[in-house]
Parts: sequence; C-alpha cells; structure tokens
Amino acid sequence: MHLFKKLFEFYIYSSLHVSLATFSMTKITLISNGISDNWIPIFVFCSTFISYNFIRDIEFQNVAKHSFLIWFMKRRKNLFLISFVFTIINTIIFFSPFFHWISLLVLIPFALMTAFYAIPVIKINNKVYNLRNIPFLKIFTISISWAGITVLFPISNFHFSFSLDVWLDFFQRILFVLIITLPFDIRDLKHDDISLQTFPQKIGIRNTKLVGVFFAILFCFLQFLHSYEFDKFSLINYIIIAVSALFLIKSSEKQSKFYASFFVEALPIVWLILLLLL
Repeated sequence: MHLFKKLFEFYIYSSLHVSLATFSMTKITLISNGISDNWIPIFVFCSTFISYNFIRDIEFQNVAKHSFLIWFMKRRKNLFLISFVFTIINTIIFFSPFFHWISLLVLIPFALMTAFYAIPVIKINNKVYNLRNIPFLKIFTISISWAGITVLFPISNFHFSFSLDVWLDFFQRILFVLIITLPFDIRDLKHDDISLQTFPQKIGIRNTKLVGVFFAILFCFLQFLHSYEFDKFSLINYIIIAVSALFLIKSSEKQSKFYASFFVEALPIVWLILLLLL
C-alpha cells in the first residue's frame, strides 16, 4: 500500500498525469477529424512532461519552502533523466516522416506561451514579470496554449485546413480548459499571491463557479453550432462538459488533496476513453 501511494504521488507530481491529459486531448482532436495517428499525441505527451518540469524547476528557485517543490527537488535528477529520454523520443518523432515541419509555425507561438509562463518576459517599473505573474492572465495563458497545442497543432501536421469546425473545436477546448483550471484556482486561493488576480481572488468563489457554468453553457452553444445532429461526438462532449461543470461547482478551498490534480485533470482521459468505447 505504501509503495502504491508513492507510485501514485510520483505519477501526479511528476506531471505524467497532466501529460496523459494533453495526450488524450490531442488524440481526441485527431479522432474527431478522422485521423488515425499516435505519434503526434506522443510528441505532445513528452513535450508536456518536459515543459512542466522545466517550469517547476524555475519555480523551485523562487519558492523553496513550498512542500510540493521540495518533493520535486528531491527527485530532480530522476525527473531530469525522464525528461532527457522524452527529449530523445521527441527528436526521433521530429525527424520522422510522421512530423511535418510546417506545423512548427503553429506550434511555436503556443510553445513560447508555455515557456514564458515561467521565464521573465516583461519589465515594468524595474520589476520583471512572466506571463503567470501578469494579473488575470494566468488561466488564459494555460487555456489558449493547451487549445493551440492539442487542436491547431495536430490538425496542421496533417495538412488540414483551419475550417469553421476546427476553430469551433479550438474555442471549445479553451472553454473546457478554463473550466477544469478554475478548481485549481479555488484550491490555491489562500496560497496564490494576490497580484495574480485569479478569478476567485477577484470575484470570489461563488461568482467564479457562475463564470465557469457560463463557460459550460457557451461550450454547449458552440457544440450546437458544430453539429446540429445529436451524434456520438456531441453526446460525449455534452457529458464531459456537464461533469466538468459539476466538478467545478463541488470544488472548494478545502477540497481533498487530489480532487483537482487527479480527478479533475483526469477528465480529458475519460473523454478519450468514452470516445474509444462508444
């Protein structure tokens, strides 16, 4: 039991779980567009793991007393080794016939958003800011970069045009990520620096949940525009967004340790499983 707990914590804290979530969302995009491929989702999986641990390595230098970052530091070498292996895998994929370099034009802006989430990029009044520290921007940086990497990037790799359906997918993905990110902001309300101006800090927990429900309704409206017919894809999308909204409504500052970091973040994985099974 103790071994299982340690393995589970490693799975969550090392970013393997969130990497599997981005893998799932990339795979969902490809399946929805009739594309059978695993290489690009694997590329996104490895890139997510590398970038998240890179961000946390930078954060550790600034917040050394945070318990999670202390966990990270103790396993830094192991995580670096895994990141190195994943970098090799991504290099192989990059130079393989499966990867079309033109898709880099789409990937790079969103990859830079991810990098500048931690790396200082803007200087105001002699104070240097990264995208995470710019008030009210943190959650939108995450959602837009995730949507670009898991929707526009895989589509561009297979020379698909950015049709109306693709853009609807893109904006739906932004809304979905916004909704599943809000429980994290609610959880971290007492710990986040007030300068971040997250939704819970700015408008309170109750209003944050109302905003999330509005995002869910908007998602459903875009889904209706996407497909007037109530087909398999629509049904699954409606189920996932309803469950996402429910998780948000049930979230609180005193949520369980893995409520957001495991259960909420598992929703993209569940989404893919439903798509494969139904």
